[in-house]
Amino acid sequence: MRGGITVSRNNIYRYYVEGEGDKKIIDVLKKDFKFIQHGKVEVFNVTQEHFSNMRARGIKSNTIVILVYDTDRGSEGEPCLKWNIEYLESKKNVKKVVCIPQVENLEDELVRACQIKEVKELTRSKTNTNYKSDLLKCNNLPARLEMCKFDFKKFWNKLPKNAFKKHGNKSNEIKLKKRNHSNE
Repeated sequence: MRGGITVSRNNIYRYYVEGEGDKKIIDVLKKDFKFIQHGKVEVFNVTQEHFSNMRARGIKSNTIVILVYDTDRGSEGEPCLKWNIEYLESKKNVKKVVCIPQVENLEDELVRACQIKEVKELTRSKTNTNYKSDLLKCNNLPARLEMCKFDFKKFWNKLPKNAFKKHGNKSNEIKLKKRNHSNE
């Protein structure tokens, strides 16, 4: 048992995220801060693309699949997400599917979790539009998150108010409990 979460050495965690920025943030949360379960991160938008048999075959046995997705496009992508959840749950190699909605998107999650007013402050971008490319170029992201007082307790802690709400927010199932999740 690790901080309230039973961790089995047999479990494998696999993250599917919307974009490269999401992947970079999750890698920092796993490797640098050790806030979430370790696992492979793959860019695959589960609200716009359907899993194929070929992609599903790449999932190892006893894998907990984590779907991280934005909810800012209304209910538009929810039918695709629902299809993906049902498809993955039908696969023998998938132990469980964990849904983590980003309300409304990654940028909003970061603004909520950091002491910043706009996401461009995190990367010191000139505009919010430049933030995504600057995030990918950022080679000191853990330090930038700490400078912006990133508080992990405020990250991935909301439930969307649209059709995605029915899938819940199971982020607590992959969060590792630590004495202090805020970087103050």
